[in-house]
Amino acid sequence: MHEVNTPISIISLNTDLIEQQYGPSKQIETIKASVKTLSSIYGDLSYKIKKQSREYKVTKINLLEFISSRVLFFDELANTKDIHINLEYSHELYILMNEYEFERVIDNTLSNAIKYSKASNEINIFFGKEEGETIIFVEDFGIGIEDTTKVFDAYYQQSNKKLGLGLGLNIVKEICDKYNIDIEIKSKKSVGTKFIFNIGAIVKED
Repeated sequence: MHEVNTPISIISLNTDLIEQQYGPSKQIETIKASVKTLSSIYGDLSYKIKKQSREYKVTKINLLEFISSRVLFFDELANTKDIHINLEYSHELYILMNEYEFERVIDNTLSNAIKYSKASNEINIFFGKEEGETIIFVEDFGIGIEDTTKVFDAYYQQSNKKLGLGLGLNIVKEICDKYNIDIEIKSKKSVGTKFIFNIGAIVKED
């Protein structure tokens, strides 16, 4: 794992130095977006390898601060496809969950939405109360999912988009099952996909 992580860190550091010296450019933004993709893959592999031996302590997480930071993390990746990410909420919420595990859930869902979105489009993220349930949803307007019953299987990839390792959503399901978070998927071919997470079981009530 360190053999993968070290080059990622070096590329990221030197890209930032080049940007400081010469200013922002489309080429630098593309490199930074690719580094974010590799970093996300590294996170998935690290979780799979270390999940049995690592202790995942639960902490109180501010949803607005946390999700905003992950949207910012994927900003370059979204920009390469001219995708705008909208974040809305009904009110501030706190959840009780391990930060690293929650990061894997948000990162994989969001990066997946960017990956399968059509260019020059948008992605909607919402958290709060909806129809009496406390939810988070991530909605894209992309190619849609061929088979929603298989999307959480390890190494599953759509026939028309063989991208990534096919581990991301499998990890999402694994973590959500651990915390009793129900997932609903609404998807239509060539229209888009909406992942809805019912987080009632982990909401920190004031």
